[in-house]
Amino acid sequence: MNKIIEKYKKNVSLHLKFDTMPKVKTHSGAKKRLKLTGKKKVKAFQTKTSHRMKSKSKKAKRHLRDAQVLNAVDQPRMKALLGIN
Repeated sequence: MNKIIEKYKKNVSLHLKFDTMPKVKTHSGAKKRLKLTGKKKVKAFQTKTSHRMKSKSKKAKRHLRDAQVLNAVDQPRMKALLGIN
């Protein structure tokens, strides 16, 4: 039994080359679309701005121009995608 345990420990130690934690990678789609404000809130650009703008009113286009702070419910999930906790 001890031989089996020793063999298992050797195999496990081969797989664990480093004692450090693995790197947290940023989601590449999130880093292109999301930004953080000064108070660490997540800001995102609005949708429906890439085409068919002719049918929208001037006021609607003006309001779509600015980025908006995301809802508080979505903040933790988006911060996880950005690698921030």
